[in-house]
Amino acid sequence: MKMKPLTVYQSETPHALKGFSKEQLPVIWRSKKEAWITGAIFSEWMTLYAVPAWKEYHAKENLDFKILLLIDNAPAHQLNLDDLCKNVKVAFLPPNTTSLIQPMDQGAITAFKMYYLRHTFDQLIRGTGGEGKPAIQQFWGDYNILKFINNIGESWAEVTQVYMNVLWGKLWPECVNDLKVFKDVVSAMKKYIFGLAKKAGFDEVEEADVTQL
Repeated sequence: MKMKPLTVYQSETPHALKGFSKEQLPVIWRSKKEAWITGAIFSEWMTLYAVPAWKEYHAKENLDFKILLLIDNAPAHQLNLDDLCKNVKVAFLPPNTTSLIQPMDQGAITAFKMYYLRHTFDQLIRGTGGEGKPAIQQFWGDYNILKFINNIGESWAEVTQVYMNVLWGKLWPECVNDLKVFKDVVSAMKKYIFGLAKKAGFDEVEEADVTQL
C-alpha cells in the first residue's frame, strides 16, 4: 500500500496556497524553518496518518493488524517509536547500509524523480509551444508551489505497487516477483525525458544528463 508523501517546507503558507485546505492537498504538508523532518513530525505522521492507514488496509484485506516497520537510524527516527502503537514493531536497519539495502534508496526515489521530471517537461512544452505562448523563462517564473505539489502527487501515484515490490530485491529477494521491471521502467523513462528535453529546445542535453539530474 502507498500513502500520501510527507513533505516539509520552509514556508508556512505560500501565496499560491492561500484558500486551499492542507488536507485536500496530495501531500501531507508540514513546515519548518530548516525544512527537515524532526522526531516530532515523524511521530505525528506515524500516529495520525500511517497507523490509521495500515489499520484500514489490514481490515480491508482481512488481515491481522501487525506491522513490522523497517527504517534507517536517521535522527528523526526516535528509539521510542514502538511505544506509539502496540501493533507496530519498529526495526532499524544497520548503520551505513541505507544506500545498499533500503528499498526507498534502491529505486523508489529515482522513479519518483523521473516521473516528476517528465511531468514538468510535459507542462513546459504545453505551456510554451505555439504562437503567443510565454517564453521558457516566464514558464519557470510562474511555476509556483501549488503546481509543484500537484506534480508530486501525480508523480508518486505513478510509482506502481509492482515497481515497489522489485525494490526489495537487496533486502528480501525472496519476496520479489520480477527484477526486470526496474530496468525496463528506468530505461524507458530516461529515453522519454531525453526526447522531451530535445522537443523543448534543449539541444545540448545528452541522455547521460538526464541520469545525473
